[in-house]
Amino acid sequence: MSTLSLLRPLMTGILHSFEPDHVTAISVLATENATTKEKTNFRTVLKASQWAFGHSATLLLFGGLALLFKASLGGFVDEISFWADIAVGPIMLWLG
Repeated sequence: MSTLSLLRPLMTGILHSFEPDHVTAISVLATENATTKEKTNFRTVLKASQWAFGHSATLLLFGGLALLFKASLGGFVDEISFWADIAVGPIMLWLG
């Protein structure tokens, strides 16, 4: 395995973390206590951890399925990407 094959997914993940959905989610979690001028409490840390765990679990699930069925996926990836992008909109509105 070459260094490039390890760096490419890492760099893609770093770029992905700066996309609007992630920046919005993190800013909502980060500013939750700023409005009440409280220190970060357990509830905020728990919410942030749940968000991170949910994102990681989804990545592992769909990444594992993609590796398992990569030969037969074909155009399915484009269609699932379309529906995933549509699902992100309401979630962004819910986050505020």
